[in-house]
Amino acid sequence: MPSSDSHRERIRKQEKKLIITSFVVGLIMLYAFIRQFL
Repeated sequence: MPSSDSHRERIRKQEKKLIITSFVVGLIMLYAFIRQFL
């Protein structure tokens, strides 16, 4: 079952990308939030 294996691998890569993206967005929002009070 190589097809299901590659499919699972692709999903894992997408999850990783999503986590990194949300982390970066969170950092940017936090930075903008802090800048308002400085």
